[in-house]
Amino acid sequence: MEESKFQELMTKKSLAIVHFSHFAKMAHAVEFPCDLHHAINSFQSEARSCCAIWPGHRMNLPGSVGVIFEPKFEQVCSVLQDDSGSSDYGRKERSGGVNPSQKTILESLNVVDGRYNEWRVLGAKPIGIFVANTVDICVKKKVTLSCNGEAFEDFPCTSITLKEVFDKFPGMEIFTMGSGGLCPVTANGV
Repeated sequence: MEESKFQELMTKKSLAIVHFSHFAKMAHAVEFPCDLHHAINSFQSEARSCCAIWPGHRMNLPGSVGVIFEPKFEQVCSVLQDDSGSSDYGRKERSGGVNPSQKTILESLNVVDGRYNEWRVLGAKPIGIFVANTVDICVKKKVTLSCNGEAFEDFPCTSITLKEVFDKFPGMEIFTMGSGGLCPVTANGV
């Protein structure tokens, strides 16, 4: 696919490519905001699992807050209309996704209700922070719990405020998805 056609498709569909601070614990204990700071700082050396979102999408997103990346076509490693089970452990890229083309990109936007798509990107520039719902933000954070006098750590989803998102990413623009695409957010809301 030519770069101009890819950018035209991205614009026409008002797509935003977002790497979320994931709700799931997964293989290692990462938490907000360190996970997103790492994604921002390592965008050139590590592939990121992202969701392609658009106005009116009905996907069940894997997180509330994420980094928005601006990929070129050559920076899209794979796409799938579902979770592709991707990883890059040991610097070896593994994915159930397929090579990007106009056909597979459009197919990746046809997501079954209750699921989300996955795009793998490498080298795409981070351009902002995405918040799915500015009044209901939940992120994975380490907490110490106590049970029968015994303390243990866990990483549950914890509610935070929009102000906390601004505080954790000073100097970065914050966006949400509106009816026409990404909309800038202020510390007071949309």
